[in-house]
Amino acid sequence: MMFYRNRLSLTLWDSLPLSSGSRSIRSKIACALVFICSVHGLLLSGVLLSDVRANENEVKLRQYSHYAQRSGKTLKLTLANGKTLAFVDKSNPAGGTGVKYEFVDYIQPIDHFLISYLVSEGGAYVLINRNTGKQLNIDEAPVFSPAFDRFITVSICDAYCPYRLQIWQIKPQPRLEETFEPEQYWASGSAKWRDGKTIEVTKEIADPAASDPSKGKYVYKKEILQIKLLPDGWAVTK
Repeated sequence: MMFYRNRLSLTLWDSLPLSSGSRSIRSKIACALVFICSVHGLLLSGVLLSDVRANENEVKLRQYSHYAQRSGKTLKLTLANGKTLAFVDKSNPAGGTGVKYEFVDYIQPIDHFLISYLVSEGGAYVLINRNTGKQLNIDEAPVFSPAFDRFITVSICDAYCPYRLQIWQIKPQPRLEETFEPEQYWASGSAKWRDGKTIEVTKEIADPAASDPSKGKYVYKKEILQIKLLPDGWAVTK
C-alpha cells in the first residue's frame, strides 16, 4: 500500500519555500511521517522519501566532512593517501533526473565509503575502499554480518531493479559468493544476520487463501526463511 498525501498535507508540503528554515521543517515533517508509516506498515511516497534521504545524507556529510564534501553538483571523497575522487551529477538532455550521487556513509570497520547513485530508471550503490579507491558496484545498501566480513543486498521491487539477493564476502577481498533470484513474486523483502553464518530473510508474498486474482484482489502476507552457510556454500532453508 502506498502512502498518499491528502489535499491538506499536499498543500502544506508543497507550499513550504526551500529556505534553510523550511528545509528543517520539511525534514521534521518527513521524519514524523516515516515514524507513522513504520508503525502502520505503510510506504512513503517518493517525494517524502527523497526528502528523508536528502536529510540523512546532509547529516552524514557533516559528520564525515573531513572525508566527504559536496560543492554544487560534485561529490568529492578524500582517500587515505590524500588523493580525491570526484563524482559529478549529470543532467539528462531528454528530461528526467539524469544521474545524482549521494554520500551515504563511512563504514569504519572495513574502511570503505558508501555512496548511492540515482537515475530515472532506479539506482544502485558503490562501496569505495578508502585506501585504494577501488570501487565495488552493488544492487542495494549492504547489510553487514556481525564481523563485517560479509554483507547481503536485497533488491526487490516492481520495476528497475535486479530483483535478487546477493551475498558478498568483503574480507580479505570483495567477492560475490551467491545470488538468489526469487521464483515467485515478492512484493518486498528484507534481511538481517542472526550470526556470521545465518541470514534471516523476510519476504512479502500474495496469500493464495485470501487473494482473488480474477477480481484483482491481492492480500499479502509475510514469511520468513533462512539462508545458511553450509560446507558446500550458501543454501536456503525454511
